[in-house]
Amino acid sequence: MLSTRNLLYWIAAFAAVFDSAYSLLDTNSSSTVAVYWGQNSGNTGQQRLSYYCDNPNIDRISGAAGLPEINFANQESHCTVHPGTNLLNCPEIGEDIKLCQQKGKTVLISIGGATSTEHGFTSEAAAIEAANKMWQIFGPVDAANTAYRPFGDAVIDGFDFDFETSVTNMCVFPDVADQKMLNGAVAFDAIWVQFYNNYCGVNAFSFGSMQQGAFNFDLWDAWAKSQSKNKQVKVFIGLPGNAAAAGTGYVAAEQLREVVSWSKAFSSFGGIMVWDASSMYANEGYLESAKTTLTG
Repeated sequence: MLSTRNLLYWIAAFAAVFDSAYSLLDTNSSSTVAVYWGQNSGNTGQQRLSYYCDNPNIDRISGAAGLPEINFANQESHCTVHPGTNLLNCPEIGEDIKLCQQKGKTVLISIGGATSTEHGFTSEAAAIEAANKMWQIFGPVDAANTAYRPFGDAVIDGFDFDFETSVTNMCVFPDVADQKMLNGAVAFDAIWVQFYNNYCGVNAFSFGSMQQGAFNFDLWDAWAKSQSKNKQVKVFIGLPGNAAAAGTGYVAAEQLREVVSWSKAFSSFGGIMVWDASSMYANEGYLESAKTTLTG
């Protein structure tokens, strides 16, 4: 059975044909805020996508979903289902994707998640077929394409693979499950490393010290420069939006300032990733403080 990285390789191959799919990514920035949206993990009345895109402090949004079924928590009340399938039809989200892109936001679709049941593919041909289907569903519109599209003619800017064996990585390094993929043929633009719910999370940061132990952003920077196919790949520090959004790993905004200051010394640092929008918005002032920390 072939692993997820085969699917990843073929999607990357399709994406390479369309340079415009990555037109909004600023690979020179070290102050990007990437936020997950779609799962309402804070259970605080998640708003529609365009609501969060109105915030100038958010640069990149990943819609947390799955394939071939997608899930957007309370926002599904604005969706229907394509006939004979389990695939949602969400014209409001499609409209919001376009609005977000008009405001310069990068919109990705997140495939998988902590509870994903993806188990690989029986052959390379099956992986290619799955990648092609994902491209038909979320990629550029093709008149010859008969696949149902959940967002109509809206086109996402890229894919975020969150199989917990993918580019939304745990901070443990080396990651045995991910190593072959990360060091393989796919040139990732960015990786969101989950520095929470692990011993190497930001809660393990040694405040007041230039020497770090368990907190290991330096190891991820070394990977980016020596082993990644794309030597300009950006590494993001993944954080929970508030203390309730993860078991461990949350730090207050004033503590985050020192974590970011230390990590910015590494050229691969791209910014922070936050799980998720609903949790972060329930933590009043956190986003604004985090963005100020990144740009200061």
